[in-house]
Amino acid sequence: EDYNPLPDLVVNNIEIEMPPDLRVRYDKMEKEFFLKLDSGAEVEMFNQASLTNKCLQFSNGAMYPVAGMPLWEAVHDLKLEALEDIIDEANGSPILCSYAYRSDAERIMTKFKHLRPINLTECKTEASLVDAMHRWKTGDCDLMIGHPASMGHGIDGLQKNGHIVVWYGLNWSLDLYDQMNARVRRQGQGIPVICHRIMIQETLDQAQAIALDDKAQTQAGLRNAIKEYRQSRKL
Repeated sequence: EDYNPLPDLVVNNIEIEMPPDLRVRYDKMEKEFFLKLDSGAEVEMFNQASLTNKCLQFSNGAMYPVAGMPLWEAVHDLKLEALEDIIDEANGSPILCSYAYRSDAERIMTKFKHLRPINLTECKTEASLVDAMHRWKTGDCDLMIGHPASMGHGIDGLQKNGHIVVWYGLNWSLDLYDQMNARVRRQGQGIPVICHRIMIQETLDQAQAIALDDKAQTQAGLRNAIKEYRQSRKL
């Protein structure tokens, strides 16, 4: 970035207020490490790490009653509705959306199936990957989703036909966050990149955003310190 200026990154935090009934359930779960889902399934958390994971699942709109099992249960559609608004406002401009849980991906793919979305993380063959990239570059894909752990590195060319990134669910890794954004914020991108971060107010969503922003500031401070040092040494 120091030698090849990148396009601006415009971060837009979309903060959603929970309806009162959801707020009561979320707050109770945080305090009691326990939640009973509408199906009657009971979700019990035994430590802070487990609670953190379940709180983030709740914020995204679906929870896994049994850890390690693929079955999930929907809790709300708040983030799906926010993503729908973003897609409408994009007016046909392709969107790259990052998700955190498999349940997120399944719900997004179902909700927007009329757009023929692509889950790049599920492109397991070279042929499927080539087809996905072709659809994106030729404007035949309004919505591409992926998990940042699988998309952060090695995917190039998305910047040629898109400038909008959506975080359906954030993570704790600054590297994954930066690399996911870098799929469209890179050389060849001619306009500022818009980064929408969908968050539920007063949840751990906001803690993740704060953690990422703090890490970014620390990293920037370190880079500036090294740059000043090298300049003082005329290196």
